[in-house]
Amino acid sequence: MTSDVVAMCFDSTSTNTGTVKGTRSLLEFHLNKNLIYLSCRHHIHELIVRGVFSALFGPSRSPNIAMFERFQQYWPNIDRKNYASLKSSTVSFLKSVLAGRTSYMPKDDNKELMELCLLILGESQIDQSVYQLIQAGAYHMARWIAKVMYSFKIYLFRDQFHLTSTEHRHRTEFCLFASHVYVKS
Repeated sequence: MTSDVVAMCFDSTSTNTGTVKGTRSLLEFHLNKNLIYLSCRHHIHELIVRGVFSALFGPSRSPNIAMFERFQQYWPNIDRKNYASLKSSTVSFLKSVLAGRTSYMPKDDNKELMELCLLILGESQIDQSVYQLIQAGAYHMARWIAKVMYSFKIYLFRDQFHLTSTEHRHRTEFCLFASHVYVKS
């Protein structure tokens, strides 16, 4: 006896989830089976970060974020050895992941995000010969990890980069959320 249901995990883009031409719909049609589709955890967490970011900074009206653009332009003036931080119990978790004591091995953006989170949390035991603060790069609406990294860098250099009092308050709240909830998940 064969099952009429197949499970599938995917990212949450419309090319996968579209009801007419989405990969899920096409697979269901060609397999003649119903699919149980589960968005991957990474993409679900990005939806949560988007919600928190929008609640704090308002909905985005364009792909450009003025504060990120200002920070990008100001970056050459940043003294990368002079940053301010937060502290949390998340440090031991992040250190164990980065040290390879878990089954998860972060790469690229995820590794940079974890290292930035350690700096945000006040962890000074990061090997500076291995980790270098990288200039803030591209960001767009689909990559919330980039927005978290921008927010962390802006927070780290908040004494050098001018923020309005509202931006400062919201940035702090967002960094607290991202460092205590998003990064660990």
